[in-house]
Amino acid sequence: MNIERLISVDRFEVSAFLFGCRQVGKTWFLRHNIKPDIYIDMLKKSELVRYTANAELLYAEIEALNVMSPLIVIDEIQKLPGLLDEVHRAIESPFEARFILTGSSARKLKRNHANMLGGRAVTLNLFPFCYSEIKDNFSLTEYLQFGGLPRIYMTKSRKLKKKMLESYVATYLKEEIYEESLIRNLPAFTRFLEFAGYENGNAINCSSISMQLGVSSNTVREYFKILEDTLLGFYLLPFNKSHRKRLAKHPKFYFSDPGIVFALKRMLSVELIEGTSLFGDAFEHFIVLEVTKAISYMEEEISLSFFRTSDGAEVDLILEKHGKVIPVEIKSSTAPATPSGLRSFLRDHKVSAAYCVCRTPRMYKRDDINFISWQMLIDKLYDKTLFED
Repeated sequence: MNIERLISVDRFEVSAFLFGCRQVGKTWFLRHNIKPDIYIDMLKKSELVRYTANAELLYAEIEALNVMSPLIVIDEIQKLPGLLDEVHRAIESPFEARFILTGSSARKLKRNHANMLGGRAVTLNLFPFCYSEIKDNFSLTEYLQFGGLPRIYMTKSRKLKKKMLESYVATYLKEEIYEESLIRNLPAFTRFLEFAGYENGNAINCSSISMQLGVSSNTVREYFKILEDTLLGFYLLPFNKSHRKRLAKHPKFYFSDPGIVFALKRMLSVELIEGTSLFGDAFEHFIVLEVTKAISYMEEEISLSFFRTSDGAEVDLILEKHGKVIPVEIKSSTAPATPSGLRSFLRDHKVSAAYCVCRTPRMYKRDDINFISWQMLIDKLYDKTLFED
């Protein structure tokens, strides 16, 4: 199955970092969409050894091409961060080389004080499959439980999907965490990972989590930072009219794929039934991820946050663009009641529109709130019409 990805790396006349979590399909995408003058795979030990021994070899090889603006792909650049100095030199050379540099973690680059090319390369993100890429062969319930990592998504057997996701988590622990020496206490981090799976989509209180896990709150913060830096998840900040005050509140944390959450919670064999809280939580996670992917792929200047008051009123997503505000509540039913959190938000804030995203077959309006299907929300984001209606 050949699935066309929404990301494009060849429209830029400058170099690019292409980041994405493990097995998101970076290598496959480049091999099928890019025809570089040189392709370097740092997962090959022979390549890693060559450039570790003599980083200047890269510049010499590019110079020997004797062409203007050659394109060079370096896959998994974090394996040898020091090579970025030669990349920088080749970009600034008379032949003006261009690079596509992939990685599953920016953490090692930052930790080794690597040359991040100082504005000479754009940063792009590749995600697990999104709905718009696979809509012709899409099962919502299947995606909510097993996610969109390409190799896992394209596997037909649910039993094999389960084994692959379990292996994914184990491989992450072994190769991203243990071998890179990101932590000293692997058993503690393993316990944390399972706990974090249950905290997916919740506001993160590091002090509370530290007491439950028996580690310091600083350790908990560092563990979440590892998940963020290895692109396994991201924070969603709380909404506040003052952007600086958002940083002082407890953010939510979301993993980058629904299947990873079910694997961490050891619930891949559980039947996912519509109408249950498990289904509702997975549906909310799915929508948050789809909105995040659409904003990234369409390069929209939209910021995301969530809304919560001290008395418990909550809105799942607040989208802001150029001063316009759109609150979005997520409900997994086909005919939800008017969300109280949205009503609370509308009383105190001026909005461009308000949406309850659900599984309704047709759009309708109630109490100044638009009830729309999740597919319609995604289409509006990719059509760039959400803030224009």
